[in-house]
Amino acid sequence: MKKAFLILFSVIALIGCNKESNDIDMSASIKPKQVISEYEDDNYKNKVDTSFMFYNGNKIDSILNTNGKITYEYSTNELIIKYYRKNDQISWHYSKYLYDTNKRVIKVEFYLNVNSNYQVWVGPKIDSYKLESYYYKYEYLLDGSVKEQYLYTQSDENKLDYSIYKYDANGNVVTKIRYRFTVDQYHIGSIDSMEYDNKNHYFRNVDIPTFASLLSKINNITRIKSTRYNSSWDLINGFAYTGTNYIVTNQAYQYDNNGFPTTMNADGNSHYKSLIIKY
Repeated sequence: MKKAFLILFSVIALIGCNKESNDIDMSASIKPKQVISEYEDDNYKNKVDTSFMFYNGNKIDSILNTNGKITYEYSTNELIIKYYRKNDQISWHYSKYLYDTNKRVIKVEFYLNVNSNYQVWVGPKIDSYKLESYYYKYEYLLDGSVKEQYLYTQSDENKLDYSIYKYDANGNVVTKIRYRFTVDQYHIGSIDSMEYDNKNHYFRNVDIPTFASLLSKINNITRIKSTRYNSSWDLINGFAYTGTNYIVTNQAYQYDNNGFPTTMNADGNSHYKSLIIKY
């Protein structure tokens, strides 16, 4: 259930640094009205979700999908995204995005309804929430890259895993390097490298403040190469790399006359199997 609700949010929020490219002539009025996604759920079963997007100008106002509803509440330095199960009037959880004066995300917090878990309601549906024990923190580095930390509220920030995102000239994330902390040192846990087409991402004209941890909404990803580094540690030998695994995911698109994708089909390594986008 949790993944089903987060699927569309992941699609909507794949939005790295929103830099402009001068190479693409596009109409600012083109925004997706319907997205049909086929994906793999937590039990590795294929699911299909149909989502309808509603806008206020270029901002997403709400989304109705197979599993329920998602709403977006904007203020000067915050964005709150609330998730509702089907036929519910009370949100079962929400995410709060905090921004700096440049509209860059600096922190993401998560709130869960006091009478819900990530599967079902466990009590009366009331409008009361508790802050989850983890959050994301973002730092914008001088070389243009972004550091993302996944933190627990009572943890030592200097001894937790973090990721570094690097961008191309268009603002697409081209590399994500994840560093893991083991006992007394950091080491590379994984590297993801992305390639893009020169077409318009289907949410390119949708105005959502930057969420640096996720991928670009400038162009469309055509290939992802993931390198996973296996490692071990013991008292005698300390840390050591023990092997490397590679996963390559390819995504193919069909486009309309404006250079926006109408379909996406991915190979077997992708969580998303296919998308149909209607404008």
